Amino acid sequence: MDQKKIEQALDACYDCIVSPETWPIAFDSIAQAAGAVTCMFRSRTNWAMLDLPMPESLRAFMTDYEREGYVDNDYRAAFGWHLLGRGITLIDHDIIPNEVRRTHPLLADLHVRHDLPWWAGVGFVANGHGWALALLRNAKQGPFDRHEQKRLSRLAPHFSRVIGFSEKFALGGAKSSLAALEHLGAPAMLLDRCGTIALLNPAAEALLGPDLKLVQRRLRAAYQPSDRELQSLLDFLTQPGLFRAAHVAAPVQIARLGRRPVLIEAMPISGLVADVFRSLRAILLLTDLDARPALPTELLRAAFGLTAAEARLASRLGMGESLDAAADSLGIAKETARAQLKAVFAKSGTARQAELVALLARLAPGRRKVLSV
Repeated sequence: MDQKKIEQALDACYDCIVSPETWPIAFDSIAQAAGAVTCMFRSRTNWAMLDLPMPESLRAFMTDYEREGYVDNDYRAAFGWHLLGRGITLIDHDIIPNEVRRTHPLLADLHVRHDLPWWAGVGFVANGHGWALALLRNAKQGPFDRHEQKRLSRLAPHFSRVIGFSEKFALGGAKSSLAALEHLGAPAMLLDRCGTIALLNPAAEALLGPDLKLVQRRLRAAYQPSDRELQSLLDFLTQPGLFRAAHVAAPVQIARLGRRPVLIEAMPISGLVADVFRSLRAILLLTDLDARPALPTELLRAAFGLTAAEARLASRLGMGESLDAAADSLGIAKETARAQLKAVFAKSGTARQAELVALLARLAPGRRKVLSV
């Protein structure tokens, strides 16, 4: 193992924090420095390995690994994760008896078929989750020895920082997405890989109450049929393979006592933030079916030639407020509001408030806009 190459590989990993698209190049650098064919990060959290960044040199192997069911029949994972997850570096000689190497399908077939029989795992913890850098060698390169194992273990603190910072950068981008949704008046929550709520904006927090609440950061509904559908949605969003399969989950209605339901829809996080390690899974978009969004006054002025004051009144009426309530909200006299309403009727070609509200409803923008932040 060349120390200079190791330092260059670590530099490449740190660069990936702000340029996550360069991870395949960094993996190649790590593999070359460690005298391996290829490598990738693995998490103890149960998700599809193909969702994680990896070098192209590993793609065919990992495709067969997942397709042939070795995710649930991986000898190294079964006997090594309790040590890797505590930050211990392992090599094959630590956990694989010779008899198992000759007979276990993963070791005797898949690894031999792809000429990747030898393994080392650099265990570490990032943000409270167990991780490992898995390094693979071919038959000609031979197994990792104890000296190499000791040198590899020194890399664990670097990998812990790199993934920890990468996840924090992704969270920062997600916060910006929530803020943008808040600006549009859209209540939204961030779902993490454990199925719990990592963040929510003030508009979403305002919808929490006796009918919809957070219990130990898990979103729960009071009405049992609604809660069953909600938990099914959350489980779906954290299942393996969601990102590459591009599934679309059906929205869920959360029943509320004496009020219309809250509608919950899910939008995969990919495309919004560069979360290559999938600490975040989806943005949940919430719609209060009792609420009507305010129409932008600029839109009303352009559509009907209203004055600024008339547009503000029309916007409040479009939200379902009565004329008296709108006058109070705007701080104007009721007589002034009635005069402005007559002007709005004339300019919009309507004669009654119900007719005006129906017309304004047709101007409302699509209930949700997908942001690309």
